[in-house]
Amino acid sequence: MGDLDDLESKINQFKSGQKSDDRDDQKEYDDRSTGMRAGSEFIAYIISGGLVGWGIGHFLGNMALWLILMMFIGFGMGIWRASQLMK
Repeated sequence: MGDLDDLESKINQFKSGQKSDDRDDQKEYDDRSTGMRAGSEFIAYIISGGLVGWGIGHFLGNMALWLILMMFIGFGMGIWRASQLMK
C-alpha cells in the first residue's frame, strides 16, 4: 500500500505543476490574442477612416483634405480603441 500512496502523491505533484504551466500558457495566449485584436482594429480604423474620407471628398470635392482629415480621425479612434482593449 505504501508504494501506491507514494505513486499517488507523485502523480498529484506532477498534475499541480502542470496546471500552473497550463495557466501560464493560457495567459500568454490571451495576451497575444488581445494584442493581435488591438492591432487589427487599429489598422481597420485607419483604413475605414481613409475610405470614408475618400468617399466624402469624391462627392463634395477637395478629396485630399477630407482623406487626410478622416484618416487622422481614424488614427485617433484606433488608438482609443486599442487602449480600451489593452486594459
